Amino acid sequence: MKKKLFKQKRRLFISIAASMLVLSIIVYAVFAVTTYYSELDLLTSNSASSFHQATINMQNYDNGNWGNYLLNRKYDKTYKEIYDDYDADEQIKIIDNETGAIICQTGNAISVAFQGDLVNEDDKTSEDEDSIVIIENDYITGFGCIEFERFKKSMTDAQYIEITEYLTKKNAGNGEYYELLCTEYYIDKSYLQPKSVEIVQTCDGNDWYVQDKVIKHYELKPSLEDTNSELYQCSEMHRNVIDDDFVFGKYKASTALDEYYDYVKEKYYTDENGIDILKDGAEYTYELNMYGGYEIQTSVSVAPFTYIYSNWESMSVKPYNSDDYISFSCNYARKFNVLESCSDKLIFMLVFILSVFIITGVIIGAVTWRTLKKQIEQENRLRTVTNAMAHELKTPLFIISGYSENLEENINTDKRTHYCEVINEQTRSMNILVSKMLDYSKLDSASFNLNIQKFSLTQLTKKILESYMIYDIKLESDGDVNIKADKKLMKSVIENLVDNAVKYTTDINDISVKITNKSFSISNPCEELTKEEIKDMWQPYHRKAEHNKIEGHGLGLAMVKNILDLHKFKSGAKYMEDKITFYFDY
Repeated sequence: MKKKLFKQKRRLFISIAASMLVLSIIVYAVFAVTTYYSELDLLTSNSASSFHQATINMQNYDNGNWGNYLLNRKYDKTYKEIYDDYDADEQIKIIDNETGAIICQTGNAISVAFQGDLVNEDDKTSEDEDSIVIIENDYITGFGCIEFERFKKSMTDAQYIEITEYLTKKNAGNGEYYELLCTEYYIDKSYLQPKSVEIVQTCDGNDWYVQDKVIKHYELKPSLEDTNSELYQCSEMHRNVIDDDFVFGKYKASTALDEYYDYVKEKYYTDENGIDILKDGAEYTYELNMYGGYEIQTSVSVAPFTYIYSNWESMSVKPYNSDDYISFSCNYARKFNVLESCSDKLIFMLVFILSVFIITGVIIGAVTWRTLKKQIEQENRLRTVTNAMAHELKTPLFIISGYSENLEENINTDKRTHYCEVINEQTRSMNILVSKMLDYSKLDSASFNLNIQKFSLTQLTKKILESYMIYDIKLESDGDVNIKADKKLMKSVIENLVDNAVKYTTDINDISVKITNKSFSISNPCEELTKEEIKDMWQPYHRKAEHNKIEGHGLGLAMVKNILDLHKFKSGAKYMEDKITFYFDY
């Protein structure tokens, strides 16, 4: 039986595990696909919003620095209102619509808003609307960007190495650290060109330049495009910090727009009518603008899970030191990896789904296994009962057969009466056995219904013991104990327990019954029993070999166990001090 149970358990486990795995894969696949395309739509929407916000901001800034200031907005860690996505892989090119020349584009640069005073400026003057600077109170705010290559070329190798050593060390002790400040700078068209920088020792509490301790001053030699560029000097009240990552050259330019153009050129060709057609035969109508950019708004897949969003818009602004507006186009592209963006969601959901299905699988497996185990046990019990029943019926049938033959052969002999008595006795025995088997079968059925009623267990026991008055059975009861149960079945329980005690006791005068408000028990002396033997006593047709001569069929205790289980009464047997005690709690 154990071997069969193990095989059934293994088979059940494999089938449930396989089913749960397949179901988990299907559910996760549906979720992953839905999440993936939702994330793609979200990233595309965010890219479109970023592009349109950039063009709006460009049109709002009509001074000469509008291009690089906004193109490099993602590098600005200080001004949160324009710092939208620091890690965005985006590229923007501003193209003159008349000449096709690139006016400016994203690159290895940092946008800044330095504050300072004009050098050698005696009187504070108000700049016109075309100026690159804005005068506020006693200082001037200059917007623009510092390009890494120009910045590095403006200093010697020794200066650059020394500056980076300070910034690499960073910690100056006592809660202070090193920073690079720009103290003098030119506003050269749309670029800010530092003329002098300083390594200062500062702390988080310092808000003004005058609070910092100057460690080293460096004079730079910037190459100016506009020889008339004005020089500005940092005031004592302000700190023009140059970001460490920029100094280390970590602000890398994106190539998303160039990659997008290359991808589109590979996918399309232009026919004799000037219409661009997909190389796989599908027609797609759009036009190249004069500088080689594709006037389309779309997201294309350039690699597994990697997309590039592209868009463009034409606009006009008034550049620095000019009364005329120029027409230009803003070409934008942003590259993103959908899988990287939604990987946290996918991993979380994978763990969640697996956890749910594992727990569900364990619960289903446990319930199913319990049911299956019960069915197997019932099948084995039925097989055991059938075999035992056949064995029990075989003996009386054999006797009946033998005596009937003797009766037939010796019909006129004086033994005829004896033969008939034996046949009748065996027939009655078989009838009793069949009756008990039917009762046991009914009790083992799941459809059996109890007739619950309240009655006196004490009175029922006394009435049963009257049939055993020839034996000195002692009864001890806590008054008149009433219980709720099936009276007919409880009568069968007590009769079988008393009958068992009388049959198997080693001292007929030492049988005792005890009834309390919580339990019923009956004890009798017997031979020494092991725990395994006590456990086997509840099995149907189980009898020790030495008890075969004692009248009985081995169904009594099995019926007792089934009846008590139907009532959900806790029952058991224990061997102590040379006595066996059967009990049940109600």
